[in-house]
Amino acid sequence: MNIPEMIMTILISIGIGKFSEYQSPKYYELETVDGNVYNVKVEKNHKYACPLHCKADHYHNVILTENDIDYSNGSYVLMGLGQETVYINSYEVADYSKINIKKDKKKSQIKPFNVQTYLP
Repeated sequence: MNIPEMIMTILISIGIGKFSEYQSPKYYELETVDGNVYNVKVEKNHKYACPLHCKADHYHNVILTENDIDYSNGSYVLMGLGQETVYINSYEVADYSKINIKKDKKKSQIKPFNVQTYLP
């Protein structure tokens, strides 16, 4: 393999990695001014959001908008991410931080149990 082919291969690999990173979902922890904490997942060009009544323990999908929030659809909406004032649904966000899932993934807190102790 000659030098130009090797350089081209490296550049293509880096480009694919950067594109994948750009397209991958971003995870945030948001704290509102009233003290509530929301864990949300933002995806580029994503049209689905978790309903407001979603009680699952996961990062909720949100619709990202820069306009006024439309609350009529009953879904999680995040407005103004990256701007001075950020809102999650109708609540102003006091502080938020980006979460790196690969580094911050915690081991399950569920302890295994022996099924034999529960069988007759």
